[in-house]
Amino acid sequence: MNYSTKKYHAFRRYLGNNIRIHREDNGLSQEQLAEASDLEIEQVQHLENAIGNPTFNAVFRIACALDIEPHMLMENIYAEDGKVCLSHFSVCD
Repeated sequence: MNYSTKKYHAFRRYLGNNIRIHREDNGLSQEQLAEASDLEIEQVQHLENAIGNPTFNAVFRIACALDIEPHMLMENIYAEDGKVCLSHFSVCD
């Protein structure tokens, strides 16, 4: 697995974790978040569990349902080596 693939997998895991944290902070179940964001529950489950490829549309809908800006779901996403791999939509090393 090359470096960019590792970063992408790390990004998906941390994005999913951030979605889960914000969902739980809002007291929502996955089903409630899916309904509020007009997504299928499987889409929310896949995002939270880093399965498949997250679309901006899905991330945007979830952010709106959580009443937060989309970038808040992508802030402070770290690669496993501890380096920031994405912060405020800027890819970093």
